[in-house]
Amino acid sequence: MGSHSGDKAPSFRLNDLHAPNILPILGVPTVPPPPRDFYEDEVDPTGSEKPSAATLDAVINLLGEADVSKLRPLDSPKLRPEKPTALLLALQAKSSTIFDLQKGSHATTTVQQRRRSSKRAAEVPPIVSPAPNIPAPPPDGEGEGNEEQGTNGKTEDEAGDRSGSAGGGASGCSSPAHRLLTDIRKLGDVSVRACAMAGALEQVPRDTLSQALRVLRAATERGRHTLLEEEEEEEESSPHVASALAALEAVVTALRLSVAASTTKLHVVSEEVLEAAVDATRFQLQHNVLPFHDARLRAATRPDLGATPSAAEAMEEDAAPPPVGGDGAGPSKPATSKVKAKGVGGKSKNNATQQLGLQIPSALNLVTDRIQSVLSLLCELLPAVKVPTAMLIPLLRSSVASITVPSLPALQTKAAALMAAAFRSHLDLRKTILDELFTHAAPYLGTTAKSLKRDFTLAEGVHSSTGGDAGGGGGGGSKSIQVFTAAVLQMIQGCAELPPQDASTTDIMGAFGHPVKAADYFWAQCLDRLPMARTHKAETDHDFTALLQGVVADLVVASALPEWPAAGTLLLRLAATINSQRGLQHTDPVVRQSCVDLLGRLLATVHASEAAATEDREWLEGVTLDNGFEDATQAAQELLLKYLSDRHHSSSTSASIARRFWVVRSLSETATAAMHGHTEEESSELDKEQVQAALLDSRIKLDELDAMVYDTGVDASDAARLMQQALRAAFTRAAPAMLSWLLEMLDPRAQAPTTRAKAVKALADLAAADPAVLGMPAVQAAVERSLGDDSISVREASLNLLGRHMAGDPELSLSLLDTVIKAVDDPGASVRKCAIKILKESAIAVPGFPRATDACCALLLRASDSEESVQNAVAKVFHALWFSPQVESADGSTVLKRSLEERAAQLADVAAAAYDAGGASIHLPMDSQTPLVGVLRAALGWEARGDLHLEWKAGRQIAEALLESILSEQHLRRGADDGNEDGEDEDSIRPALLALHALAITDADFCLPEKNPQKFLRALAPYLKAAPDSQYTTEVDRRNAAERLLCVLSVVESVLSQLDHLNDNLGALADVPGDLVFLINQHRYTQVVAAACKCLAALAQRSTAAAARLVQVAHVYYKWLQSPGEHSQANLPRFLFIIGQLCRHGSQVIDRAAVQTPGTVSVPACLVTFGQYWRYNGPAALKEQVQRCALEATGQLAIARPLTMVQTNSDARRMLDAALKREASSGFKMAALSSLTELLQADAESLERRQKVQLATTPGTATGAAGNGSSGRKRAAAGLASAKKKKRRKKSFANDEVTDEEEEFVPRSTTVVATENGEGDSLSQSSAVLQQHWDAVLVLATDSGAAATAAAAGVSSAAAARIAADGIAIRRRVIALMDVVLRDGLVGPWTAVPALVALSSDGVPDIANRALRLLCELAEKHPQYVDAGRLTAGLEQAYKLHCGSEPQQNNNRTAATPRKSNPIAPSAVLAALGGMYSRLVWSSRPRRNDFLRALLRQYRVVLGSGVAAGRADVNGAPLRLLAFIAAVAGALPFRRAEEACIIIQEAAGICASHADAVLVELHSVLGAGEQEEEEENTTRVPDAESLAAPYRAAAALCMLYRLRARMERAYSISPERAAAFDAAGKRKTAEESLTVSIDPTAPPLQLGDLDLGTAVDAMTARQLMVELEESHGGVGEDDVEEAE
Repeated sequence: MGSHSGDKAPSFRLNDLHAPNILPILGVPTVPPPPRDFYEDEVDPTGSEKPSAATLDAVINLLGEADVSKLRPLDSPKLRPEKPTALLLALQAKSSTIFDLQKGSHATTTVQQRRRSSKRAAEVPPIVSPAPNIPAPPPDGEGEGNEEQGTNGKTEDEAGDRSGSAGGGASGCSSPAHRLLTDIRKLGDVSVRACAMAGALEQVPRDTLSQALRVLRAATERGRHTLLEEEEEEEESSPHVASALAALEAVVTALRLSVAASTTKLHVVSEEVLEAAVDATRFQLQHNVLPFHDARLRAATRPDLGATPSAAEAMEEDAAPPPVGGDGAGPSKPATSKVKAKGVGGKSKNNATQQLGLQIPSALNLVTDRIQSVLSLLCELLPAVKVPTAMLIPLLRSSVASITVPSLPALQTKAAALMAAAFRSHLDLRKTILDELFTHAAPYLGTTAKSLKRDFTLAEGVHSSTGGDAGGGGGGGSKSIQVFTAAVLQMIQGCAELPPQDASTTDIMGAFGHPVKAADYFWAQCLDRLPMARTHKAETDHDFTALLQGVVADLVVASALPEWPAAGTLLLRLAATINSQRGLQHTDPVVRQSCVDLLGRLLATVHASEAAATEDREWLEGVTLDNGFEDATQAAQELLLKYLSDRHHSSSTSASIARRFWVVRSLSETATAAMHGHTEEESSELDKEQVQAALLDSRIKLDELDAMVYDTGVDASDAARLMQQALRAAFTRAAPAMLSWLLEMLDPRAQAPTTRAKAVKALADLAAADPAVLGMPAVQAAVERSLGDDSISVREASLNLLGRHMAGDPELSLSLLDTVIKAVDDPGASVRKCAIKILKESAIAVPGFPRATDACCALLLRASDSEESVQNAVAKVFHALWFSPQVESADGSTVLKRSLEERAAQLADVAAAAYDAGGASIHLPMDSQTPLVGVLRAALGWEARGDLHLEWKAGRQIAEALLESILSEQHLRRGADDGNEDGEDEDSIRPALLALHALAITDADFCLPEKNPQKFLRALAPYLKAAPDSQYTTEVDRRNAAERLLCVLSVVESVLSQLDHLNDNLGALADVPGDLVFLINQHRYTQVVAAACKCLAALAQRSTAAAARLVQVAHVYYKWLQSPGEHSQANLPRFLFIIGQLCRHGSQVIDRAAVQTPGTVSVPACLVTFGQYWRYNGPAALKEQVQRCALEATGQLAIARPLTMVQTNSDARRMLDAALKREASSGFKMAALSSLTELLQADAESLERRQKVQLATTPGTATGAAGNGSSGRKRAAAGLASAKKKKRRKKSFANDEVTDEEEEFVPRSTTVVATENGEGDSLSQSSAVLQQHWDAVLVLATDSGAAATAAAAGVSSAAAARIAADGIAIRRRVIALMDVVLRDGLVGPWTAVPALVALSSDGVPDIANRALRLLCELAEKHPQYVDAGRLTAGLEQAYKLHCGSEPQQNNNRTAATPRKSNPIAPSAVLAALGGMYSRLVWSSRPRRNDFLRALLRQYRVVLGSGVAAGRADVNGAPLRLLAFIAAVAGALPFRRAEEACIIIQEAAGICASHADAVLVELHSVLGAGEQEEEEENTTRVPDAESLAAPYRAAAALCMLYRLRARMERAYSISPERAAAFDAAGKRKTAEESLTVSIDPTAPPLQLGDLDLGTAVDAMTARQLMVELEESHGGVGEDDVEEAE
């Protein structure tokens, strides 16, 4: 076969071709040539006689006389000899002419010389991958055809005619190359006709055929290594282009004759002819076709193509990459080649070449056509002729490279067919071909799933219901897959062969083993590449996982087509390979996740087929019975075989291969079934005979199918249904096991969270394909377990699984609604958003859903969610529900129109249900923090356009609809026969009143119709008349009546506050002041009294009569407080409360009256009275209550006069200072905190009202209005329009004339207020009050109510619970105050960070969520203030909150008493702090790393100073705090290996610095005690004072060692890996990008068994010293002796 220049080529076995060290030398044949008897009767290419000479005219005449069309078949006995003789003469003459031309043009050389020259020219660089693929469209005229067609769908005859005509056009050229091309094309025409006629070629003498092949080989040698250049735009204008075309035409003709000769058993094919043909094809493909279509391949084979001269010279100087199968040398160009370096400029012929910067030569299309013909002929030749392996590999490698070029789809198809043919004929090449696919094709097929090209057409007009359409048209269109998948599919399907008739039983049973082994090897190679897929994707943007998923999707599509039965086999073998060490049992979680995706796709395919079987069951039963079968699967297989053998498919090669595949698989199954249950000894001769008979029957059956030519009556659609039945039968046994594998991936003890999430998503896809899966008990248990999984992603995936089925099934939605509602409160924001989406689609937007109100209430609770995206999701739902006339269905297909009354009724139901469900967290009257009010405000600002006119209009309409429902209900009750108005009847208007109250708090304009602004006031005035208590028999009825009254009072007050003026006589409202005074004097509920005072003050601002009544009431109560003896002492709290409310809301009216009428009550006089009652010394049972009411009244007065709180020596200041002390009673603390909160809120409301006035007086400032959050900013545009309408409203009141005297009561404050905090604020008294007491508020933030201390002191459990409840109430008021303070920017935000960190771990969810939301907002606005120091300080405050007041361990424990393991911190606290870390700290990498390094800083502080001085003193710091910090560090949810490495590194550093000194100190103290004991012969213990300090230091170090062990075990970080971690090196970068998850089997951090008390015995100290020595590695004796 040739050798390298001067050196003997190394020999190797063909079985070693796939070895990595052999592949680089396989670019050209290098093995020694086989013996000369390669073929028995081979003719020596140089020893034959010279053919007879004949002119070209004589050849044409002889051709004209040869009537080849009348030749009869070979078996005809009457074959006329003269006609074949004419054909023979023509063939001889043509061969002679070409031989003469060759001889005249080139000096004759020996075969060995030509082989050496061809080898030197064939040495090429390898096909490497430095450059990206640049797609190019196929050349003009290039089309796809099957194996029996040439380019553009023409037969070889037509292609030959076209080539002949083209050659004729060029025959005028005098170049020898053109004459050679013309003669070869004419010889090709002769060969086409000779091969087309049966028996004609056999009449040609064998020597003539051999001579023709030698001549064609010589023509091939002449142009086999000719290079094409860019400037060759005419097809055959240059001689070397004609030479290249002549070489390819010679190859086509030679291969055509070789194929025809092989079918007639004529042994005329020589090794030299095949070598020249294969090498010429490989060279033209690798150097002339692919470089013009792909930049990567061009850079590898012809880097100078398209480069400028300077660039070409630079390329020549660079070292060439190692060749693919060569020895490293570049291609040597023949002397006939013209190679000119040319710039990139010039006009290109298509977009692809413009991207490449090349001009494709026009002749390249002809070259590509001929190469495709060569590949097709080689496919036919390989089964008949044994082509040497080393000769074939270089062409196969180039064919593999061609399937990565998307602009050559027809060439890709031919290349895939060649690989399949070589795979079938060469057993020793199978692994090598698959390896080449993965090495040279897979990395360059696409970077994403969408970029994968599917250009291989499977079938036309076939519908698949098993897995969708991976590519190509859907439904009845064409089915297309990737060429990569098609190549693998053809290879697997083509290697199925029937064994010889004399094969053994084992061989017959394993007849199907070749496809199975090849499929297993293919999937093994795929899965073996998954571990590096992620790294390779990061480095090269290549996603092998996407390619693998695309292959599986292609196989699912192909499995529905009868022509591709190997697709089902590949899928089955994939399932078997997945459940192995390469797949689901792999150690890498990323590999397991990819395999879970594949397994889910397989299961979805199987179950979709099962679901389709239900619809096709009757049809399949009918088909089975009609064809005389008992089993549907057997009937399906038989009918599919007939379908593949009918007249439409009988001539198709793919159908023939499919038939053989079906028959071989059926034979293997039959033989296996026959031998089933028998051992080798037990198997009888009868069984062996059955197996042999089955083989014979299979051969006969296959021959019958090949000979069958008729219409079976089975169309493509029926065939697809039959194929589904066959595929379903194959997967039936595997499906249950596959489902169990998938459910095993949900085990939290063995799988990482990401793997479990993938498994849930795969289960969701499976349920989408077959909803019946959700009814399986195992699946239900797995889903239920996943809903409570520790991982957020798993819970989210589980919810999505349920949501996909709840939307279309109301019954399922009703049964699972509670589960979804529970998920609304999930700690994960993504889970909450998913639950909100499901509730909207499956309950809220479903007409008539019975529990839609419950779903709405669940969403209301998320109105103040800490995550802004969750707030927006809730707002979006209610915006569409209440303020839009139509709601879209879950799938968007239908639109539900809802009337105004329906929306108003639903709002009322939701308001009542939310209020009832809120309990103590929702109270009346509502405020801006009420969830329903917050939702309404957010919903009105959601997706707002312009000035929100549509939203505000809808809000007014809903308010009027609610009012009409209230009035109509009242009218119905009055019209009843009995006329009774019991509580149950009146309670029917409660939902509408609550909804109206919420709308009024949201914006009072909703209750102010433009045409009749007093409509709501006049309609609701009668409801202010309170019924006597005797009317209500139960406390519940009285409370419900009070709630209705509070709603009415709130709406009336809101309307009054927006009106500018009322007539003095009040008209229809004349009874309102009296009714309000009655409520103030007589009502039993303080909320009603406060609301009545506020309403009376609002009315007094607009009516002198009402102002007189207010002053009169205030004066009466003031006089009663001045003379307490005139009334019962028990009334003092009520009197203080009423006068405080009147001073807050009516201070202006009271002061004005005091000026006008001396002697009446005044605000300063009231303040003095409140101070007197703060020092009240009455009965003990009444003292604290009176003092608290005096404090509350002072706070209410301070809202109207903030300056009273600022003055240092005032009673108000002293009262507030005393109430905020830590030792003050809980009632005082809550009263003081409430007073501060109301003070700031009132100030904010005052600012908002002034802004509205500013908007009305200054139109240009509308866009600068402030609002709370995004909704406030969006509503600012509507403020101007609203203010303008109010100005017009002044003149619209009928019979109302404004006098100068009455105008005094109209507020005229038009002071410009700031839209930013602190800017232009002239009234800063409230902020000054807050700043003076801010430190005291922060102390109360960690007030636990002293519950644990009380319990330790022997207080009863009921009293301790009451104390704990008071602590919760205090912290709830603190967080509400902090919300207001931080929102308005009244203090430095950094001061609140530690307290907020502690409160984020609170056991009360609403407190923790609110604190976490404030922290996140603060970090977003001021990230520099949320630093590591303040975060770790927050952990110390969290310790004080949860563990600071816990009782210390018993200090009197004896040495014999075993230590108990007590939890350092509650698990809920650790989980809450972990959530804070995930939400707040983890998102910022600098903050995360700083926090982790500062987390253990307290250990350095504790151990630093004492150990450095030789004393292990812990500076008095409590060990429980250090243990709490270690517990927090061990419970943080790390997601990167870098985090765990930082903790390990910090702990190791502290231990390394201090462990030796601590051990030495312990040895010294304990050793001194033992020495004294030995000297005095008595039992002596070391001094407790000397032992305490080293013991505490040793305990702290043991905590760190345990923490380090926990990190290493939980996150699989070895000590070597942790030691190699560098804070600023490459190792840190690697660990930073590595995702980790906690090992569920790792034991938790145990610190509770450490004795953390103040007194420690010697035995405990020795045990701790032993543990420390084991962890640290001991201490040197010299150090101990030196210390002693």
